[in-house]
Amino acid sequence: MKIPSGMLAARSWLPLLLLLVVVKSLIVLSLADVFFYGEELEKGTAAKAMIDGLDVPHHQLAYHYYEGGGFVVSHLCAGFFAVVGECLLAHKLVALCFNAGILIVGWNLLRRLFGRVAAIAFGLLFVFGPESYQKLSLINLGIHFESGLFTLGVLALGARILFGEPTRWWNWALLGLVTGFGIYFSYQVAVVALWVGGILLLVRTREVLGLFGICGLAGTIVGALPLLLMYVLVGEAILDIHGTALGSAGERSNSLLFREFLASIFAHGALGGRIGPFVWVGATVGALLVLLVSRDERGESSPRLRALYLLGYPALFLVVYLQSGFVVGEVIHYFYVLRLTPLWIVACAIVAGALGLLIGSEDRTRRLAGVVAGVLLVASGVRATAAVMGTGHPRTLGENLGLLTSTKGYSYDQYFGKVFPHFDEDVLGKLELVEGFDEDAKGWVRADAATNLFLEAGSDLGGAYLGVRELLQKNAPGEIEEYGLGLGPLLVRACGWDGRRAVDWASAGPEPDRSRLLEALGRFGAGRHPLREALVAEVELGLSLETPVPFLRGVGRRLYRRFRVDPWGAEAFIAERPEAARAPLHQGLEAERAWHTLPGD
Repeated sequence: MKIPSGMLAARSWLPLLLLLVVVKSLIVLSLADVFFYGEELEKGTAAKAMIDGLDVPHHQLAYHYYEGGGFVVSHLCAGFFAVVGECLLAHKLVALCFNAGILIVGWNLLRRLFGRVAAIAFGLLFVFGPESYQKLSLINLGIHFESGLFTLGVLALGARILFGEPTRWWNWALLGLVTGFGIYFSYQVAVVALWVGGILLLVRTREVLGLFGICGLAGTIVGALPLLLMYVLVGEAILDIHGTALGSAGERSNSLLFREFLASIFAHGALGGRIGPFVWVGATVGALLVLLVSRDERGESSPRLRALYLLGYPALFLVVYLQSGFVVGEVIHYFYVLRLTPLWIVACAIVAGALGLLIGSEDRTRRLAGVVAGVLLVASGVRATAAVMGTGHPRTLGENLGLLTSTKGYSYDQYFGKVFPHFDEDVLGKLELVEGFDEDAKGWVRADAATNLFLEAGSDLGGAYLGVRELLQKNAPGEIEEYGLGLGPLLVRACGWDGRRAVDWASAGPEPDRSRLLEALGRFGAGRHPLREALVAEVELGLSLETPVPFLRGVGRRLYRRFRVDPWGAEAFIAERPEAARAPLHQGLEAERAWHTLPGD
């Protein structure tokens, strides 16, 4: 019995998929440096709002209107929340699904262009990537990295038409569908759509201008329906990307910014070393040379044409990127290379294509060179994987899994700050809305709502606080304590961002305001991102107060943000502090941890 080619293809990529699952799962279960970056938890909060049926129009739950991919991820999170619980693990399962999709689509692209060996090479290079992209692949944001699925999808479907099946209408319709939805998912996909569409128009002019082109256009319109609907609902807000309009041109400083970026990566080793970036650039340039001078020993279309098909997209991407208003300058963290994810993914494809031709060559020297190059690249990736795992706690995988399944996969603070402007309600209406969250710890919701609703209540400290207190006393008298825990930013802002002055003001007030506000100030500290040095200074500040316990209890709450996936680190930090600080710090830590832990855990 003849096995269908599709089944053979699936059997070929299945071992790579299993390898991907094992490698990525080990990174996640080791609690490596792949949690709590960017807006991951806020995507989860949108999912939580969907599940709880928050009484607002559905589209207003989107974290950013321009991020179609982010909203898609929130929906996927809602699905995984229903299966595994509303926990951190759900995010990593969504990320794993996108990783699997990229691997499978990339495998099929490389198999069509350069053969099975190249497809296997792509899978290995993708699974064992550089440290930065190992981490970025598991941060569940639904933007640049995940858009690689659609970038490769457009390239793969375009390759199917150009190099295999130009007269099958469903290939054109599917290409349009992936293109349209991909552009909704991430505007970056428009670049690969422009490249592949231009090539098809040049090479398959007759088909593009005929029935097949109509099929592709229809598929594009269907795929882009979510984008069109969002435009109808919110207008040009879908084009506002952090204050920069989509399509806006960059300034003359773009070239300077890009030089600073290159200096950070190659001269200063901003991604953890100087060797890795040079290895990948060297491998990509070498691969292009191999592809451009190779002859296909199977007698099929020239490797040069297929290489140019792949190369044209990153070349166009760089042109568009350097002319845009989104160029990244100096790199101080691996997260800054997120926007360049498509370049790395396509670099994997180019290198894999060259390895496929070398290893599959009848020439022994070329075959040996391909094997050696492939082994060295994969070995460097294995080393990078071990380094990423080393940022966590790989010796306690069982305990780590328990932490992932018990810790809530959402957080209210920054989510409220971004979505409150979407709602038309006044302050009281928004307070009523947040009560719609089905949360066992309402204090958490109320505190974070207060942080965002009352941050700009006024510049006069006494008047600002008294105004908020009067409003709460009238409308939520039983919850003043809980809302009060979110007023730290209000007090610090009203004091000109002078934390010490805010603490002195709160310390001079009467009870119960004094304790409540001191704890709120300790919980806010010097800002949302607590550095270890700042925490040490805040403990010292608390110990200097006449009534230190409330403030230190707030600092303990703040410790949770610093040590969310490192409970051992939190305990060690507390143990290193003076004895008078330990009990209130531990009380605050446990109180905040209870807010972020699912019921029954």
